[in-house]
Amino acid sequence: MGGLCGGMAPEAPKVDMEKVGNLIETCIKEIPKDVENKENYEFPNEIRKACSENPPKDFQVPDTVPLIKLNDKSSKEEIRKAAVISACGSKLRDQIKEQVWSQVEGEVNEQLNKTSAPQFAKNQALKAAQIPVDKAVDTAIDKVLEKLQTGDKQLDDQEADQIGKEAAEDS
Repeated sequence: MGGLCGGMAPEAPKVDMEKVGNLIETCIKEIPKDVENKENYEFPNEIRKACSENPPKDFQVPDTVPLIKLNDKSSKEEIRKAAVISACGSKLRDQIKEQVWSQVEGEVNEQLNKTSAPQFAKNQALKAAQIPVDKAVDTAIDKVLEKLQTGDKQLDDQEADQIGKEAAEDS
């Protein structure tokens, strides 16, 4: 019985985490611009629309957990906080994970296709290889979220590079 299982599982594929870090860096550089847009344009316009309804309503900020509601009495600080949380929410995380994974998946598949393992084992190995990529994205976005919540409004190239590199190394 042991002979049937021996050698069937492929060796864990190597993910180029340096490349992952560089891809993350590129993606996270856009987050402060998204925050600024939400804070200064999108959310104030949505608040005005919601408050002009009869009866007036709160604007329910997308991609916030727990759900954040804003209205015409919301302070600039509350709007900024909502913008930061929304900009770093699950929608963005999923987009970046998909984008980064799509850039390294081919290399991982190439490694797996060189093995004689059955397809189901290759599929499991492929899923396992995606875990550190997803973790690196989450770690990087958490660091950007933390930085932006402290009041910083910018993320320069050097900071983005460091965040991407550290997130990939830690995963």
